[in-house]
Amino acid sequence: MPEREHTPQPFRISTVVSSGASEDDQIFLPLAALQGLTRLGGRAALGPRLGQHPKGDSVGGKISLVELSVPGEPAEVERWVGELSRAFASPSAGAPESVEVRPVREIVSSEGTVLVTIHGLVIWLTSLIMGIIALCVMATTIAIVLERRKDIAVMKALGASDRLVMRLFLAEGAGLGLLGGLAGVLVGALLAHELGRRLFGVSLAPAWWTLPLLCLASMVLSVLAAVFPVRIVRGVRPAVALKGE
Repeated sequence: MPEREHTPQPFRISTVVSSGASEDDQIFLPLAALQGLTRLGGRAALGPRLGQHPKGDSVGGKISLVELSVPGEPAEVERWVGELSRAFASPSAGAPESVEVRPVREIVSSEGTVLVTIHGLVIWLTSLIMGIIALCVMATTIAIVLERRKDIAVMKALGASDRLVMRLFLAEGAGLGLLGGLAGVLVGALLAHELGRRLFGVSLAPAWWTLPLLCLASMVLSVLAAVFPVRIVRGVRPAVALKGE
């Protein structure tokens, strides 16, 4: 048989897919254009049977695999599997033979396992970081209180109560927590944007509605970590601390 002559046909590149999966090595074309190049046009499209609007495409007699991406929950995917199975199983003059409709559960299951693992790892790392931050705040507050023993003694000698002095230190800790929360959110947003652009080629926009929550959590953590060190104020004796001054 003589070989078929294919006429070159130009196409415009609309976008470049970079997903890190098998799609990176594939070229996506409209079905009608692909069938025109390969001369595999044949049977009529099954769009009306599936409740879809036909677009003039046809399912060729030699096409062995059709991949359909269905966004949604597993129940939505199962609903599409059942609908497609019933559509292909119903008797029709143009119905293809030996058609199997199945979801790629292996990929979905592995992706879900990875996401669950990453979610647990992030929670564990967040808890560890919060514990380290609490210890750092506690150590810093102890150093500040010990450094200001004479100032505390002067305030108590002038009539300030232990509760008032403790409130001042707690307010200072809350202020430092607020500044730390603001700085952490801004630096984290910049790092996430840069990492998302370099690693995944996408721009990650920060959710600014979380800013008040993060700042409040940082303030609460700082105040709770400073409660124990501030109790040192009660043990400061003005006569002893100011002796020789």
